[in-house]
Amino acid sequence: MSRSCIVAIDFGTAYSGYAFSLTVNQQEVQRVKRWGRRAGADTAKTPTCILFDQNQEFMEFGYKARDKYYEICKNTNTYFYFKDFKMELYKQKITKDLMIKDVNKKSMSAMKVFSAALHFLKEDVLKILDKETQNLALDLLDFTWVLTVPAIWDIPARQFMREAAEQAGLVSVSTEDKLVIALEPEAASIRCKQLDSEDFMMNEVPVKINLCPGTQYIVVDCGGGTIDITVHEVLEGGALKELHKASGNNKGGRLVDRKFTWCMREFFCEGLWEEYERDHPREAQEFMADLSSFDSLIPLMCDSWTFTKNSKI
Repeated sequence: MSRSCIVAIDFGTAYSGYAFSLTVNQQEVQRVKRWGRRAGADTAKTPTCILFDQNQEFMEFGYKARDKYYEICKNTNTYFYFKDFKMELYKQKITKDLMIKDVNKKSMSAMKVFSAALHFLKEDVLKILDKETQNLALDLLDFTWVLTVPAIWDIPARQFMREAAEQAGLVSVSTEDKLVIALEPEAASIRCKQLDSEDFMMNEVPVKINLCPGTQYIVVDCGGGTIDITVHEVLEGGALKELHKASGNNKGGRLVDRKFTWCMREFFCEGLWEEYERDHPREAQEFMADLSSFDSLIPLMCDSWTFTKNSKI
């Protein structure tokens, strides 16, 4: 009896999520987890933020972590709240003892933060699968885990994520071959190849794109932390060939947010913006969310673009 399950985790700087493909007896079920319905949202991803108590014990992740922190932050700063922490691995000297700082500048083990986040996502996947499979024992499933990382990350950063996944229980030493580290623009490229030509849009008008053998195209993956650019060519049989090594930088969407808050500090009298963030954290967050929504109207801030050779896009 064939019982395989592929779980893909998109661990992003700003938002994270997962999808799975479950095959039992040649019947396939695919799902993308929806988040935030209790928080008044309904999204395919949840904020990449995580909350620990004063003893560094995990409390919440995502929307729940954000909302819980806003409830308690006025009264205490003894809790550990991390957000946008993924980029702490970029251009760092990576060690198992690496420490990172939360929003209140308190330090904690990076491995503990990352592995706790991945452990939460893994447990959430298993809860959903338990409902999907009903009487099927999950330990009978043949799991493959896919974890995305920016293409511009170096080898130590990718290895750190692999070790964090092991500590989170996604795989063990004996099953480490069941963990696939996927480059984000590579995943975007494969996804674009699977789309119908009418799924590509320009000025809200479908654009027909022929990805026949010999087609060369650029994938620009603009995320919250990094911007990755890769160039691919479609080969006979549908395989992809990398024409140029991935390049990019750490000038993702979160940098726009930081620049904006710097402008707010300069615009208002000294200390006013900090006071606003401290005394009205939820309103400040919603204010920044509105800014991000405005950013989404700007083409440069989209998740990924695909350009074909000689394209007019």
